Order: sequence, then C-alpha cells, then structure tokens
Amino acid sequence: MMVIKERMEKKKAVLTPIFIMGVFILTVLSCRIPSEQDQFVENTPTQPFIFDQGNSTFQPTREEKVTLQGGQQIGPFVSIMAFKSAPHGEIKDGQTSKDGSLWVTSDEGIFSLQKQVWHEISDSAAGAILGEDKSGRIWFLTDQGNSITAVKGGQMTKYDQSKGWELLLDDGYLLGYDNDGLVEDGKGNIWLATGQDDLRRYNQGTDSWEKITSSQIGIKQTDVYGKSDHQITDVVLTKDAKVWVATCSSSIQTITGQGVQVYDGFHWSALSETGGQCVMDMEADSSGIIWVGGFNQLMAYDQSNQKWENIGLPPYERRQLVLSIDLDPQDRPWVEVGLGGGASLWGATVRYHLEGYQWVEDLNQNNWLLSDITFNHKDEGWLCAEGIIYRYREGKMTQMAEMQTYTCKTAANQSGEVFVIGLDGPDAGVWQLTGEVNP
Repeated sequence: MMVIKERMEKKKAVLTPIFIMGVFILTVLSCRIPSEQDQFVENTPTQPFIFDQGNSTFQPTREEKVTLQGGQQIGPFVSIMAFKSAPHGEIKDGQTSKDGSLWVTSDEGIFSLQKQVWHEISDSAAGAILGEDKSGRIWFLTDQGNSITAVKGGQMTKYDQSKGWELLLDDGYLLGYDNDGLVEDGKGNIWLATGQDDLRRYNQGTDSWEKITSSQIGIKQTDVYGKSDHQITDVVLTKDAKVWVATCSSSIQTITGQGVQVYDGFHWSALSETGGQCVMDMEADSSGIIWVGGFNQLMAYDQSNQKWENIGLPPYERRQLVLSIDLDPQDRPWVEVGLGGGASLWGATVRYHLEGYQWVEDLNQNNWLLSDITFNHKDEGWLCAEGIIYRYREGKMTQMAEMQTYTCKTAANQSGEVFVIGLDGPDAGVWQLTGEVNP
C-alpha cells in the first residue's frame, strides 16, 4: 500500500497536465479491528464462489449480521470491519446503490452491506465501482482493469477482451468523485466516461463493449506547448435521449478545453455554449436542469425551455475550475473548485454551494484539500477531507470526527445510514454513523 505522503503528492499531481490529469478517486478507509468476539454474529457460511467469465449465478461466500456495539469508535462513527464477511484486503472503492445497499471493493473481492448484513459477493480482486444502470446492475472494474463486471441480485456477468473490453488501468480511472460517469440510454446501451482519452459503450444488441476516442466524437487534436492529452471526464443523458460527453484537454503547461460533445443517436456535434471549457463534471437534477462545471463559472441548462445561464464563481485573482458537482436533496449544487496557483498550476481548493443565486462558502483550508460529500434523507451533508469529517446541518458546517487517513469517501442512503470509507492510514476501513447525532 502507498504511504499517505505518496498519495498526497499523487492527488495534487492529478490536475497537473504533465501527469495527464489523473485520478480523483476518493476511496475508502479501513480501520483498527477490535475483537471479533465482541462484534459479530456468524451465520452459516456457504462455499466460496469464484467467477470466471460470462454469465454466472453465485451465492455470497459468507453472510453475517452487523452490530454497532463494542466496536472501535471515533466520534459518532463505529468501525464495522471486525466481521468475517466484512471487506478485507486493500480497499479500493465504496458507494451506495439505489436500494440502499453499501458496496465495497478490495484487492480481495466485492462486498455488500444490505440491511446490516455483510455479504462477501466474490473473492476476486475488484477496483473502481463504476456506477449503477437503470436496471439496478452495479458495474465494477475487475482483474486490474482487464475486465468489467456487472452484479445484480444473484447474477454476475463479466466482460473481458472476448467481449470487446480493453484494458483500463484502475490507477488512472475517473476524474470525477462520485462514480457518476455511467449512464444507460433508451436502447439499453451503457456509456462510461473513464477520465482518459477513452469513452466506453456497451452495446445491448451485441452484448459487448467498444472503446471510443476523443477524435471519434469530434474533439480536435491539438498540440499546445508540447504534447496534448484529451480526457473524457463525464457523461449525462438528456430528457430527449441525447448523450452529453464532457471533455478536457491538458498539455505540459496549461489546461484547455473543448467543452461538451453531443450524440443524437446518429452524429456527434459540439455544444457551442460550452466551447473552450474544461468540463470536469456534469449533473442533471430532478427538475431537468443540467449543471456543467467550467472555468470561473457554473453553467446551467434548463431542458424545459432550452435556455442557458452562466453563474460566475466568487471572485479570485487567478483562474478557477469547477472540479466536481454534487446535488443535495433540494437540488442545490455543491461544488469543489480548484484555485490557480502562482508558481504552480494549482494552489488550493475551496467548497461552495448555491443558495438561489448566492454562493455560500462551506470549506476553505487555504491548501490543496480534496474532499467528498454525500447527503442523507434528513437533508444533512456529510463531508470527509483528509480524514476530517464534517456535518452540514441547517446552514452550519461542523467538524464531527478526525481519523488518521488521507483519502476518504462518504456514502449514505435514504434510510438515514451514513458511512465513511477510505484506504489510507491506521484508521482505514468502513465506519458507520451511530444513530442520532446531537446538534
């Protein structure tokens, strides 16, 4: 496992073009493990399932009930790692699905927490959790990027080179924070933005994958101050069934952009309103507004009247770039913004959210601090930044706990369960919020 200092340097290099704008994978914290005797109730184990390729029906290897008593506790969070079927190995990723389940991957398997029961789904190595499609399939990067695997219910389907899948390095995967670069169109095709010069599409008709490069979707190949690289950073589906693909370009000395490309089912075209923008993230809210991040502004496209609105970021002396967008239950956008540095390309990050047309500053530590935020059913926001966990409630951001970790991720569901997940340091593991937290 990388030491924390190495991960910190790597994260800061993510948006430095000389490294092709790499990984913002805010992954998971595993933890100090208390006594198993204190924490778990073991169910009858089944035989381990090891999938090969193609379609497979599986039984979880082991299942057991999770309790929140007796475990290692930090602030209002309790470790839920001291269970035989809990995630083990080096944790890679974690997120919740629409049904409220928590999914966790490691170099030793795929795991899920459903109704406070851990399930060890597979004992084969898995990496990034790519997202969930309309049918409820959860997609995972597996075999060190040599395959992609879909899991739903008792069915696991693996796609490798024989099904058109080409190697995708997990270490270079995804510029976004929230595993939201995957959508399913009306024909059942899956579109996946990888954060590299690489758009993947699953063809429902042929049951196979294909790779599409930036030049194939209309991005002009440029060479500014040396070699340029083009990243396909995000994808959303519009109400009229068009696919929007976000792009950004980097060279040795600068970051540029060619905005969003649109696929209407037959042809690719440039979205002129986003021309010249490096678009790192897009989100579509429940009312039909598509939020698009760019240089010095957040753009909003209203699908009902086809009108655009540009909302400038708070003033700053150098260039700014929206790195990520999250929507709370009220559909308010929360953004993390990279601030241009002096001698270096990037100086710091800051977090804002939008109240009407007014930006509210939520977190500003005056350094390069990448964070992850999620929202539960109570309209609470839970944010983790280098191990420091904050809660946003009723207009106030409050520090709730501090863990010994660098990279951390948050996840929540509509049942009110909140999790902190990460992979660096002594407090790495999966932690769960214990009931009601005092104001």
